[in-house]
Amino acid sequence: MDTKFQTSFIPKKPIIPSGKAEHNVHPTNFFSLLTSVLLVITLLAAAGVFAYQGYLSNRIKTLDTQLAQMEETFESELITELSHIDSRLKSAKSILENHLSTVSLFELLEAITLQDVQFTNFDYTLGSNGITVEMSGKARNYSTLVLQSDEFVNSKDVRSIVFSNLDLDSTGNVLFRLALQINKTGFLYKNSIQTLSFEGFPF
Repeated sequence: MDTKFQTSFIPKKPIIPSGKAEHNVHPTNFFSLLTSVLLVITLLAAAGVFAYQGYLSNRIKTLDTQLAQMEETFESELITELSHIDSRLKSAKSILENHLSTVSLFELLEAITLQDVQFTNFDYTLGSNGITVEMSGKARNYSTLVLQSDEFVNSKDVRSIVFSNLDLDSTGNVLFRLALQINKTGFLYKNSIQTLSFEGFPF
């Protein structure tokens, strides 16, 4: 009996190419790479944040300097403007304090001038010692002129009186020149306005 041999070409084990070893993929290598990448990104981000903080710090310093300069300029302009306003206010105050109320002065002359006396010329000057009033006029006679002089003397506002250039006109009237020194306190605008009556005004 012939013996039969069964020949099979199917290998029982996997065929491994000669000269090449089996490689295994280790998860540790992937995580190390990922960690390195994240570390680099973190370092770059930290450097960016640090650089941005430096930029912001320099920007803040620049803005502070500009703000200080603007404040100095504003304060200087404001001080100059306020100084001008103060000067104008002082000038206005001085003018008002020395402003003469001519209405009150005319009211005084009207009150103490006799009916038979007429003034034909009027001039006044305001000085530190009072008001100097110079007038020309005429009276019916010398007796009337004496009575007029008494009226001036009896007035608390008149400090002195001087009659001069006495003469007669063609009808017998006495012509004269008169100089009066009047206390200015009661005739200054700031004082006389306090005596005005506002009755009937809506305030």
